[in-house]
Amino acid sequence: MRRIYLAAAAVAAVAAALILLLAGRSPGGAGEPPLPRWLAGAEDAMKVVSPAFPEGGAIPSRYTCDGEDVSPPLEWGHAPPGARALAVLVYDPDAPGGFFIHWLLYGAPPRLTGLPEAVPPEPATRYGAQAVNDFGRVGYGGPCPPPGRRHRYVFLVVALDQPPALGPGAPARAVLEEIRGHVVAYGYTWGVYSRHSQ
Repeated sequence: MRRIYLAAAAVAAVAAALILLLAGRSPGGAGEPPLPRWLAGAEDAMKVVSPAFPEGGAIPSRYTCDGEDVSPPLEWGHAPPGARALAVLVYDPDAPGGFFIHWLLYGAPPRLTGLPEAVPPEPATRYGAQAVNDFGRVGYGGPCPPPGRRHRYVFLVVALDQPPALGPGAPARAVLEEIRGHVVAYGYTWGVYSRHSQ
């Protein structure tokens, strides 16, 4: 009987640990969103904010597919010494298919400390190059989740020790492969958005 009790307690402990581990990944996301594993070893040293919404707050419809679908303004701290480029990644960890890339701007100068609202959807901009997102188009594609639960959207800024070699308009996932192993510091903010059934 004691063995059965201990086995049940062990199973319960493992289940509790798994719940804690996956809590940040639940659809509709309660709590902090998960960050990409390739940030491991980099320093969380760049504070990121958006004047358009508070961290963890609702993203205004202006910046979604239900509004003007333009990128929100972002501000962040200075990159650390040694950074040679910046990249800005926006993704939805709660998408039905998993990690969904809404925006990737890369090759930005390391002295840059923010982006204005409505960065033009062009492969090459004054701020840096833009990749093809998971919608299949260049530039920013705002939150557009299926009706129902809210999704979390992460606005991640990374400082790199070398700029990606790929030119403007490359597939976002190909650019991310180049970024792996070159992140020296990062910072992020996040917001939520949901759509009601029509």
